[in-house]
Amino acid sequence: MGSSAASSDGKAIFFTYDHVKVWRRQIGSYSWGKQDPKQRGIGVFELQSKKIRVLNRRFHYRLEEICWEKMLLATSFRQTNSDGSRTDREEHHLLDTVTGQSTPLPMSKELQTLNRRGPSFPHLVDGKGTIVFGAWENVAKGDKLGPTETWIRRPSGRYFFLAVGARVLALGNGQLLLSDGAMMRNFLYNIEKESHREISSREARDLDSGAPWHSSPDGKRGWCAGADHDLIRLEVVQTRPGSGGSATTFRLLRRTAKKTEVTEAILDNAELAKVAYDL
Repeated sequence: MGSSAASSDGKAIFFTYDHVKVWRRQIGSYSWGKQDPKQRGIGVFELQSKKIRVLNRRFHYRLEEICWEKMLLATSFRQTNSDGSRTDREEHHLLDTVTGQSTPLPMSKELQTLNRRGPSFPHLVDGKGTIVFGAWENVAKGDKLGPTETWIRRPSGRYFFLAVGARVLALGNGQLLLSDGAMMRNFLYNIEKESHREISSREARDLDSGAPWHSSPDGKRGWCAGADHDLIRLEVVQTRPGSGGSATTFRLLRRTAKKTEVTEAILDNAELAKVAYDL
């Protein structure tokens, strides 16, 4: 089991798993096999029905974020440049969690046409595939970069600049709080309408204190508009039941008015193997 995340409504767990294909040959009573290099599959485990569904069997990417029907995937690698130097790069894909179809996101190349380097910390903010991320302007030759900027990429591939040097906080309702410490100004930005209005420092503090990222360990769920922000943590434990074999236990922690409730579901790895592996 690799990376995992709860669905936006908390009814399913999406996960990656190491996929190994085995070829078997047999001569008489002797048989042997050969494993290919590990690749990564992507699956979903429905908590109520305990049903396992495979979205993609050959996708060596890590799961970054989920926002309703869209999943952001990434992989890191080191690229060798024409002058012999090496640069750390990331590639991203957008996966449809209903159909399992993936779409490449060549954000690094697209940003080069805007004289920008990035993306940094991309976040899904809606179920359409809108992404908010950081980038830097190439102000001179070499590695010199400008201050951190915030950009938005629409599903159509359209980019537009949002802010420079500002603190950006997702409110989990399709709006962003932009705070410019140097100018002492705060703005509320509506992602869908592409509009903003200036707000007072007191209103900004109130919005900040109630933002969903405070209850999320990694802050990622808070970016998705309309997600269940009472889900505060997903715990994943590899276990070995008394009957043998292995299983993965998922524990969803949900915040309520009086206490924290825990929902536990066990995924039998033998059942996963039946639908996920080419054995």
